[in-house]
Amino acid sequence: DNDVLVIEDASDGFAKKKVTVASLPSGGSGGFPNWQTYTPTWTGSSTNPSIGGGTLTGKYLQVGSTAFVVVEMVAGTGTNFGSGEWFFSLPVEAADLTAVGPALAWDVGTLKHEGIAWLFDTETVQCTNRSNGADWGSGVPFTWNAANGDLLRFSIMYETV
Repeated sequence: DNDVLVIEDASDGFAKKKVTVASLPSGGSGGFPNWQTYTPTWTGSSTNPSIGGGTLTGKYLQVGSTAFVVVEMVAGTGTNFGSGEWFFSLPVEAADLTAVGPALAWDVGTLKHEGIAWLFDTETVQCTNRSNGADWGSGVPFTWNAANGDLLRFSIMYETV
């Protein structure tokens, strides 16, 4: 029975205890759901970027009302970085704006920049420099270069509606 957890420990005198637990969607390892893929929408505050020959991927895992999301943008030939601050769509709407997560911007061959991914609204994530609070976009935290394969990656966990 997938809804029953049996706890057994003869060493402390306890008999078998039968505890009913909430069902989780099955499919993944240990009965947890599998990661799902999605294609994030990437927008700019002034002009929208376009991925061109790069890659923009997203994956998420939803367990009950909690979503775990990972997004990666790798610039490639023809990537246009748009203008202004960047935003990435979520696969599942957030219940509130309290979640934050780690973010990485890699100026390939030069520096890695630490950032914070945060919920801009219930459907969108924005990344910000950890050191100075500047929102990431076409010129922040560095001048992005498609030829180098510069990349941005973030993860965030949040409560869903």
